[in-house]
Amino acid sequence: MIEVRVMDVEIAKTYGLTVVIELDVAIEDIQRGKIYYCRIPKVVDIRDELKLRYPELFGVRGSPELTKKWEG
Repeated sequence: MIEVRVMDVEIAKTYGLTVVIELDVAIEDIQRGKIYYCRIPKVVDIRDELKLRYPELFGVRGSPELTKKWEG
C-alpha cells in the first residue's frame, strides 16, 4: 500500500492569473518501509475559480437571482 502526503505548498511564480505552485510530497511505501520525498511543480489557472467567486472582476454581474441576493 502507498500513502501520499502533501507536506508543504509554495507559490513559485505568478503569470497574470496563472500560478505555478510547488508541492512537497512524501510518498510512503508501507510494505517496503520506505519514504520518498519529491517536489512537484504544478501550473494552475485560477481564472475559472475567480469568475465563480468574483464575477465583477470580469465585468459579469451574474444571474438576476444572484444580483437580487447581492443587492438585498
